[in-house]
Amino acid sequence: MNKSRRLKPVVDHAQRNEQEAARRLGEGNRYLQQQIKRLGDLQHYRLEYYQGFQERGRQGMSVTQMREFQRFMAQLDTAIEKQNEVIANARQRVEALRQVWFQKRNKKKMLDTVVDKYRLEEVRADERLEQRQNDEVAQRYHRNGGQDGKS
Repeated sequence: MNKSRRLKPVVDHAQRNEQEAARRLGEGNRYLQQQIKRLGDLQHYRLEYYQGFQERGRQGMSVTQMREFQRFMAQLDTAIEKQNEVIANARQRVEALRQVWFQKRNKKKMLDTVVDKYRLEEVRADERLEQRQNDEVAQRYHRNGGQDGKS
């Protein structure tokens, strides 16, 4: 069995590893996008709530309503801060997953390069063998005085 065929299981394994790393990276990116959307939703809700408060404030409100608004705004601000932390962690995770995928992809590319080199060597060896066989046939033909020696 030639070298390129012997490496096929290794290449196949590297391919599966690269695909799995790519799948995980995709999942990480989707999670990050979901968390970014969630942050946007929180920020949008906070803005709407604040605008509603301003409208009600123009009409007058009690001290209790004012405190309730401030308490709820503080809760929203805390939720937004926590969501920013979730996003920062998700970004770090995506970057780590990207590095893993990059390493797996490079290993696969390196193996492909080695296999291609072996295949080229095998083709050249086959061509040399064929040329040598043709040369032997030609030498026999000339030694036999132009007859192919089959008659």
